[in-house]
Amino acid sequence: ECVCCDANAEERLRCFHQYHYRRFLTEQEQAENFPPLLWTFPGAGNTWLRLLLDFATGVYSGSIYGDPSLLNLLPGEGRCDRTVIAIKAHP
Repeated sequence: ECVCCDANAEERLRCFHQYHYRRFLTEQEQAENFPPLLWTFPGAGNTWLRLLLDFATGVYSGSIYGDPSLLNLLPGEGRCDRTVIAIKAHP
């Protein structure tokens, strides 16, 4: 078990790689996945939900929008393809 707040530098780095790693889906995973649409209303907390999805699954979420201010936080922003776990859209 990893307890990051009490860990030395090496253990802290191991924790970071184990629990803070996010990625795009591989080509094989893409063939098996058609990402669901995350249909939300503006201001409903979809950015928080996308962060939860990203860190819970370890895979980035995408969006049909391309808001450059979100790219540092959500690297899948603007991606609308099979490389992401879900795609955000508004009605």
